[in-house]
Amino acid sequence: VAFALVSVTWSEAPVVSLRRWSALAGTSLFGLYLAVRYSVREIQRLLLYSVLLGAVLSVVFVLVSPADGTDTGQYLGAWHGIFPHKNWLGRYMAFGLVLSLLEAVDHRQRRVPMLAAAALCLVLVFVSQSRTALVIALALVMLLPLVRAIRVRADAAIPLILIGLIALGGMGAELATHGDAILDALGRDVTLTGRGPLWELVADQIRARPWIGFGYGGFWLGWDGPSADIWSHTWAGGRGWLPPA
Repeated sequence: VAFALVSVTWSEAPVVSLRRWSALAGTSLFGLYLAVRYSVREIQRLLLYSVLLGAVLSVVFVLVSPADGTDTGQYLGAWHGIFPHKNWLGRYMAFGLVLSLLEAVDHRQRRVPMLAAAALCLVLVFVSQSRTALVIALALVMLLPLVRAIRVRADAAIPLILIGLIALGGMGAELATHGDAILDALGRDVTLTGRGPLWELVADQIRARPWIGFGYGGFWLGWDGPSADIWSHTWAGGRGWLPPA
């Protein structure tokens, strides 16, 4: 937080950096308050309730106003509910799925409603059409037995972690061998929907200022900031794409 404040002195947009630092400082102080005021289990439950509230409100929003709760553009029919984008809904619901399952495992008397909540979150991940969120949700669910086993027997952590690393290595080898087919099944191309070329452009900007950067929040300012170089490349590259500032 302190470094972000100091970066105002060399920022490309000092006023923007100072304004965004204020938001960063506020959220950091709120996070500190949560950590001091509540236990880990209490925070977990608060997060669960907030995500489930977002899930219920998203369903209500789509039912009441389908045109506003679903995408009408590139991702026609994809739900975003009360969130600005379908990927936001997918991420939050993937998080809610794991929280619901953890609550179901830890509290047997709440198992039925928590499993129902987990099912709702999973359905919302699907209707959001966020494939990244779906992959993350499934991966986290697969990790739950590992977490549970470590809780019961701490000495089981090392062999289970080794097994997990071997499995990840196998998945990595499979991805390297059949990457095109896997990405095609997920509805993605080898550029990850243009992210690959974008990352190359961003890497060039990082190399220009590897130590201090462009100031906190001082890079992605559209045509008015250093991001203009990237926008000119992505716009002229035939896609007519301007990465969100």
